[in-house]
Amino acid sequence: MIKGNRTTRKNILAAIGITCLAVSLSACSDNGTQTKESEAGQEFSQRIEEPTNSGEGSGEAEDAKASEDASVNDASKEASNAEDPSAQAPGDMVADLEKWKARMDFPTQEEIDKFNANDPTLSPYVAAWMHASAADRFDEYSIEFKADYVPNYTYCCLGNFLLDYSDLEGKYASYSSSVGINGYAGFQYRAPGETPVAIQSIWDLYCTDEKGEVTTIRAQRVFPEPDDNETFTGEGDGVHCITDYDWKAGKWYRMLLKLDTSEITGNTTIEQQVLDLETGEWTLLSKYDLGVKNVKFYYDVAIFMEDYLPAASANVRTMEVRNVSVHPVGAEDWMPVRSGVFLQNYDHAGSYAFGTEGDVFWMISTGISGKVAELLPATELSIED
Repeated sequence: MIKGNRTTRKNILAAIGITCLAVSLSACSDNGTQTKESEAGQEFSQRIEEPTNSGEGSGEAEDAKASEDASVNDASKEASNAEDPSAQAPGDMVADLEKWKARMDFPTQEEIDKFNANDPTLSPYVAAWMHASAADRFDEYSIEFKADYVPNYTYCCLGNFLLDYSDLEGKYASYSSSVGINGYAGFQYRAPGETPVAIQSIWDLYCTDEKGEVTTIRAQRVFPEPDDNETFTGEGDGVHCITDYDWKAGKWYRMLLKLDTSEITGNTTIEQQVLDLETGEWTLLSKYDLGVKNVKFYYDVAIFMEDYLPAASANVRTMEVRNVSVHPVGAEDWMPVRSGVFLQNYDHAGSYAFGTEGDVFWMISTGISGKVAELLPATELSIED
């Protein structure tokens, strides 16, 4: 989730006319659950526009950071030993990788190894608030992404979202999460040798009645089974599901977040699905019962690319997104999201850039400074219809 110096971030977003929402990261650990194909995802693929031919974490670092001091040097060596992807990539991907090198002066392998072995800092944390708020309330959110350069300890967050729990207004005097955000979802490359994963996290909701008594509403996992309802704590409390999903660098995927109604409880459910755009296979990754009825998404949705452990901070990270869209409540058609505010959310040293090309938003970073001509301020970016 978007995190960092909240005062700094608030000032940046206030300066560009965007409401600031305090946010932070949760802690996570692998739970080894399995995925399965989703019929709902197949239905969705028939309703949303197919992708164009434009080319193809995380903050959950509590477990990793517990052993960071003892292992960071060894991890740095492993994380930096990967060959340049262009040395082994097919023709189309080589073209994409060369495109990245035109956007940033890539560090040499010698620079990467030296930096990762000696500098315990994180690389720039590049984020964006995608302007979905024009839809008011929406019940589905879709985004396609690709990461060409994706070293270990990378979180590609594709949805950092807010939920409208206004159905609680008649029952409680107030309600909120502890971090000002309700959930996020995306994909991670973790430690060397570990299978890449998908993650969905939902923060607890604290409801205060007129007597000042507080009730905690915690989402309950309904898929995958068995439901151990794995929890996190540290920067806010909640539940998360971390699912093995062997996503690959250089490939496009579509993530879908969908709100529905439980046939058992009548509460709103939220599910995370992914579509491999090369094979056409949908996978249901996780699903939660939120414990509240009539919940909807609202406001803008944030995305970010995070280096969550300094063992691979010097390595280049890239992420592209396209076909961002939301389904407004009660609407027949989806609404495209064609603009957002891009920024570095933390003041981490290093180099970064972001921009657009055709229908794609892109971002790139490294922990080594001086690799771009200038560090961009918070910037409004948009793509054409």
